[in-house]
Amino acid sequence: MHKYVGFLILILISCSSEKVDLYSDTISRFKVDYQGDSLVIGKLNFKETKIYDENDRLITKQTYDKNGMMRGQENIIYKKNNAGSEYRLLDNTLLSTYEYKYEEGFLLEKKSFDGSTNELLRIEQYSYDDDGNQIEKIIMNSEEIISRVFKFAYDGYGNELGFSAFDDSGKLLILETYKITELDEQNRWIKKYTERDSLIRSYYERKIEKINNN
Repeated sequence: MHKYVGFLILILISCSSEKVDLYSDTISRFKVDYQGDSLVIGKLNFKETKIYDENDRLITKQTYDKNGMMRGQENIIYKKNNAGSEYRLLDNTLLSTYEYKYEEGFLLEKKSFDGSTNELLRIEQYSYDDDGNQIEKIIMNSEEIISRVFKFAYDGYGNELGFSAFDDSGKLLILETYKITELDEQNRWIKKYTERDSLIRSYYERKIEKINNN
């Protein structure tokens, strides 16, 4: 039973005498197909659940396979302006570890390491606008050589409207936009389509739920 210890985080929290208000944010992505002039939503090809604490800090990330079954989980531990985490499969295999660097609550840098060798694999750096929206992500290898740069756009509610991806020379590689079709009562997107090269590529659904623990 010890191999499932990492997946008991929610049970442990719920057993605490102190009330903690958490919430989960689950995003599912589906393929889309064209049947004549009609657009048909197809099979699931991505699903991820993020769990946040009462301070809106990401504490758990769960990944799923294409059948909607949980594949693995990352638990994040915070310490001052830094954080660390491990990503493990359900059989407790350690695939990767991460180091996070924060400043005033904003994630500035993420380093990814191989779970077996502890070799540095990738570095990501982030920047934000005045509203706190992440507007740029720079991806580098272990030698800090840039491989990709992503730039993001948002609406007035902070919902992402699309992104542009560039290579190390600044050449545009991808331009993807989002068509939001449904918002919740807090104006957060719940359903949307992605469009690239004038074609709809995928369909997303989002479910945000409170996790109340006493």
